[in-house]
Amino acid sequence: MKEGLEAVKIDIIIFQILIMIYLFTFGAYLGKVFIILMVIIISVNLIFVISLIEKIHKKILSEREIKNRLLMFYKGKDESLQHMLNIKELYIKGDKEGLLNYIAKSQREYNDDLIICNLEILNIILKKYIFICKRNNIKFTYKLEKDISNIIKKTAITPEELCTILGNLLDNSVDILFRKLDNKEIFLRIEKKDFKVIISVSNNGDKLRESIKGKMFNLGFSTKSNNRGMGLFIVSKLVSSLGAVLDVYSTDKETRFELILDVLEKNNI
Repeated sequence: MKEGLEAVKIDIIIFQILIMIYLFTFGAYLGKVFIILMVIIISVNLIFVISLIEKIHKKILSEREIKNRLLMFYKGKDESLQHMLNIKELYIKGDKEGLLNYIAKSQREYNDDLIICNLEILNIILKKYIFICKRNNIKFTYKLEKDISNIIKKTAITPEELCTILGNLLDNSVDILFRKLDNKEIFLRIEKKDFKVIISVSNNGDKLRESIKGKMFNLGFSTKSNNRGMGLFIVSKLVSSLGAVLDVYSTDKETRFELILDVLEKNNI
């Protein structure tokens, strides 16, 4: 559909350029005022048509995004229902061994036995997003310090606050990547540099416009149609209460949220 709209737009531009060339070539017989008037009309019409095609294109993308979200929802619902039916069937048959094997298989699928780091609550959050990204065809990679539990203890942030911030930033990245059809990536890094702990979440979605960057942490702001943005507002409030710094970098290649925490003086690593 996108290619079709682009082709129509190019055809219209070429057609109207040809009309203007014709007017300038044979315009001596038509009069100077008439030529100028026609050029103005054609130019205005050209701008209007291109603008209209762009609006149609954006509407199609929006409808596609809604359709994708609904498909993901129903897919998840169907998978959960099928799991319950499979467990029920094995239970009714009295197949204890089969039931235990099925549960073990499901645990491997949901990464229940995966140990990512030594901070349990962070471990749970990361396993959740590994599953979410897998379901949404997003490549999720991470690089964490080895003793993450001890490092976080040396800062003002609690494990619960850390997971609240990470959860909202990861949710935001997943939402942004819904607009991409393929090659979707999210990268999480937690590292200590001197007396700073740096936590960054990046994605390879569309570049953020400067107008959005200036408002994205405001209460109620959202790029989604329901306009109930709370996640990044909560992140902003938490960061302020911690006396930390949250920077946002966005280029054509990636958008990165970078949280910088001080290592407390009394607890130097």
